[in-house]
Amino acid sequence: MSLKLQYEHAHCTGWSFGVLALVGMCIGLWKGAAPRRRGLATSRSLRARCKTEMSQLAVALCSRLHRRSSVGGKALCSVLAPCTPARLQPPLVPMQQCRTFMADAPLSPRNAKVALARQLMLHRKHRDARKVAVLEGVRVAEEALHARVPIEYVLYSERLLQQDRGAALLAGLKAAGVAANVVEHSCLADLSDTESPQGILAVFKQRECAVEGLPAGLVLLADQLQDPGNLGAIIRSMDALGAAGLVLCGGVDPYSPKVVRSAMGGLFRLPIVSGDPAVVIPQLKRSGRKFYLANTEHGSGGGGAGALAAASRTGPPRLPWEVDLSGSVAVAIGGEAHGASAAVLRQADGLLSIPMPGRAESLNASVAAGIVAYEAVRQRAAAGAGKAATSAVRPVARAAEARGTAAPRPTS
Repeated sequence: MSLKLQYEHAHCTGWSFGVLALVGMCIGLWKGAAPRRRGLATSRSLRARCKTEMSQLAVALCSRLHRRSSVGGKALCSVLAPCTPARLQPPLVPMQQCRTFMADAPLSPRNAKVALARQLMLHRKHRDARKVAVLEGVRVAEEALHARVPIEYVLYSERLLQQDRGAALLAGLKAAGVAANVVEHSCLADLSDTESPQGILAVFKQRECAVEGLPAGLVLLADQLQDPGNLGAIIRSMDALGAAGLVLCGGVDPYSPKVVRSAMGGLFRLPIVSGDPAVVIPQLKRSGRKFYLANTEHGSGGGGAGALAAASRTGPPRLPWEVDLSGSVAVAIGGEAHGASAAVLRQADGLLSIPMPGRAESLNASVAAGIVAYEAVRQRAAAGAGKAATSAVRPVARAAEARGTAAPRPTS
């Protein structure tokens, strides 16, 4: 047997070699006890031969498990393979099949990639330090693939391959050069942030943006938002309505698992900047943008006495359609609990009052952001702002055709 075939043999037998070693030991003990059962004296030569075979199997097993990757391990395996009893040697397996088998072997829950994904799911400090985050779910992974997001690696379970859509997604990720690693579904369920994981989780690089790099158009500033669901809905709405970007001043992490999931791919397309309001608001103004604060509560606008003071300084609040939102402008939305911070209120050029004829005390932050963004779209369309307005208010039939679904019929 050649050295290459011997090493292939030692490399491919895997953990099954340990089972063979145990079988060999049992055979050796049986051989040693057989003469006694026949009433014959056990010879020293027979005991020595059994002991030799058992020792050779044990040495070969240790070599396979601990030294298979080194040059010395290869040489040792080539020496030990002929010593293994021929009746215990399994048939040779081609090297290509060995690599396929090893590639599909599930990763251990203690594997470094699994451990890193767990840290990124649980702790913001690890996401901030490494500038990576975790996404999960077939739809979000598809959006990341289409947006060409840099994905470091993927963890998937056999459940992903039970549907054609999941198998096609995995094939697309592998074709893009993404390292895909299979894990047990129980391991993936332990990592997942959802009750019913879809069988895929990916670690991707965060996108870095600056205020100076934001294009012309509406920029929304979210000040001290605490609800991941609200932030995810805002990102999704701003992406759908063609906003120029989103500026975050404190609050929830935009790369937390719930935000990534609820943004539904908007995180991969919408430019997002994080910073201190004392720094980013002057940068927005230097780019030629007016800066407004949107009311989300009856009377005070979500800022209490500070909003009233801002109103006295900048004039009475105006309705969104009374302000020019068709060009480059920035609008701030305050946090759910305490509204806008003092640093935001001091720098506001004016207040936008969203009319609320009902009896609710306040308006959800994500809904308020959607109303402002849609008013900007409406104004651009009304002003006939060229291609930007045309693409922002495309017909429903065209949108349905792009998604491969039938356009809804108008109701009478």
